[in-house]
Amino acid sequence: MGIDLDPLPSAPGKLRVLVVEENPTSRKVALGILRKLGCRADGVASGPEAVKRLERTPYALVLLAVRLPEPAGLKAAAAIRAGEAAGGARLPVIAVASRVRSGDRERCLAAGMDDYILKPLAPRVIAGKLAAWLAPGPAAGRPAVPAFDLSSLRDRMMGDAEMADKVLQVFAGDLPLQLAELKRNFEKGDADAVFKGGHKLKGAAANIGAEALRRLSVEIERKSAAGELAAAAALLPRLAAAAEQVLEQIRARTAEAGDLHGGDGGHD
Repeated sequence: MGIDLDPLPSAPGKLRVLVVEENPTSRKVALGILRKLGCRADGVASGPEAVKRLERTPYALVLLAVRLPEPAGLKAAAAIRAGEAAGGARLPVIAVASRVRSGDRERCLAAGMDDYILKPLAPRVIAGKLAAWLAPGPAAGRPAVPAFDLSSLRDRMMGDAEMADKVLQVFAGDLPLQLAELKRNFEKGDADAVFKGGHKLKGAAANIGAEALRRLSVEIERKSAAGELAAAAALLPRLAAAAEQVLEQIRARTAEAGDLHGGDGGHD
């Protein structure tokens, strides 16, 4: 179940983003989402094409499709970083994978990519990544931060990995319902119900170590308690983006677990 909170977070400014994707349908989808978010977006089909384009056009960020264990995406990232070593500024490169196997995320980050998302692409996830990597100030260029802390959740479950996965599935099923209820209470102008919803979400997020989601829930709780409902409502787009990132990583975790048990499939 996806997240449906309006308005959709918009990309910061008229940013230029390069999409590197050999599949023309997937490339078209990515370009369409980026343009709807207010970006200027261009697409190429291969790593060598991307390197040539980057040599002549300044981009703010690259979405780079990877299909591990095939090496093309990793080689493209290495070529981009080699060009930067010759004098260019570091460009955020986000891997776009069709599936996840154990260790894939780490291989992408080790190859010089900065972050990792899964297909099918979700507009809110992309918007959240743009905001995270391209917001003004010191946040740009920071290392990727997990949307939730699996190790702390496992510690809370006394090392029971299966129980931790079950908790994540319950959280993933309940999160969209909590957000939908929160939105309805904002629309009704019910500050007390918004406060209770923020408090409930804060506790759920804390249980799985979803720190960004927890902090936004705390802010909504505080502002609604102070009667600042409009200020609290202004946080909804960021809350939706943070929630979608948590759901994305839970989906990735589920896919990884399935792959380790012999599952197959994906969105190429």
